[in-house]
Amino acid sequence: MEHIIFYCKHARAVWKGIDINIDMISGNFTTVSGWVISWFTSANSGIEERLLYMITIWILWKDRCNVFFQGVTLNSVNYVHKILYHLASHMHTASLNPTILCIKSSSSNWKTPPVGMVKLNVDGSFDYETNKYGIDIVIRDHLGTCLGTKGSNGDGSLNPEAVECMAVRDALFWALRKNYSSIQIEVDARLVIESINGTSSLVQ
Repeated sequence: MEHIIFYCKHARAVWKGIDINIDMISGNFTTVSGWVISWFTSANSGIEERLLYMITIWILWKDRCNVFFQGVTLNSVNYVHKILYHLASHMHTASLNPTILCIKSSSSNWKTPPVGMVKLNVDGSFDYETNKYGIDIVIRDHLGTCLGTKGSNGDGSLNPEAVECMAVRDALFWALRKNYSSIQIEVDARLVIESINGTSSLVQ
């Protein structure tokens, strides 16, 4: 547990992205459980800070499960956005601490598409308890200029892979409507990519 939350390279990038000094925390607490207990016994921890910690640990755990069971690729910038989205939802406000909203661009590995081509980055989120899902798509050109964003949500999906497939399908339809003839689609679900590029489907 300490490795997943404190020391793993991906976890450290996520903590850095939300401006939390995890080195100082892991220096003060030898176990994650000891740190969690301190949230409720110390007067120094406010509700927003506790929520940020809780959501981040939850997302980090789900990341590892998704890597193992779903074959997704870890991207710390994407997970920072997810954490901030959940924090905003729980705080019932659109205005958060500007320091928390500072996302470290140096963590991004995004590469521009070739000249004359546009890249559609797609991502999906899935809630196992409710079967609700969300889909986000961003279009950028070879200069990295954002040409459009699109989001949707619904319920009744089967699993995370199904949502990622829906996201790719939506991206293709959107590209057709915008008359883009040369496109790249980038998605972080390895099984979905292998199913699209291969001869047999690895997802339902």
